Amino acid sequence: MRAFVTGAGKGIGRAIALQLARDGYDLGLHVNASGLAGLALRDEIAEMGQRSVVAPADFSDLAAARHAVRQVIEAWDGLDALVLSAGVSSACSLFDLDDAEIDFVIDVNLKAPLVVAQEVMIAMRKRAIRGRVVVIGSAAAQTGGALVGPHYVAAKAGTHALVKSLAKAGAPYGIQVNGIAPGFVETDGLDKMKAAHGIDPASLVPIGRAGAPAEIASCVSFLLSDAASYVNGALLDVNGGLVMR
Repeated sequence: MRAFVTGAGKGIGRAIALQLARDGYDLGLHVNASGLAGLALRDEIAEMGQRSVVAPADFSDLAAARHAVRQVIEAWDGLDALVLSAGVSSACSLFDLDDAEIDFVIDVNLKAPLVVAQEVMIAMRKRAIRGRVVVIGSAAAQTGGALVGPHYVAAKAGTHALVKSLAKAGAPYGIQVNGIAPGFVETDGLDKMKAAHGIDPASLVPIGRAGAPAEIASCVSFLLSDAASYVNGALLDVNGGLVMR
């Protein structure tokens, strides 16, 4: 089995990559443009008995995003799974936004996932692979995001809609697409929220804590497994009760 994980250098993406290695996947690892985070992760995955290739790219550059995913598709001669976990958070308020900030957040969080999914799903259809795609959204898209900016909320809401559109497009070819909307998770982004707002966001969660990246990764593992064979176009809330529907 072969999977491409975006944003694999740290946080949720790194936890997902390690979980999929445990699940028996060979991996394509997208990391930021320096590529350094991918080298250490590649070694760790090798110790688990799985292969990986590192594909560094700045996902605010859509041409770079396409190049990275094409590298991985070529290296593995196709993919069985894609996990779109790359993203950037921003606490910049409506009253402080400028055009560059808006473009950067929407490019990384919405446009790049779209073009990467397009490349992978075209490759899956061409090779008749009954693949799986998981998109990592955010509970902020459901709450209005009191601790993040409106451009981030809008971008993540776009990824939730993208799940539905991709699921409909892929279904006739045996490609299933689902999403996960995490709440507060112990990552660098959460630390930035604490610093920016002077509160612990975990205090807003009914179960009283933030999630661990591994808890998101285990849900990804489920959605890529045969146990989720009848799940398509769904958004799984993993937020400790922050959002209840």
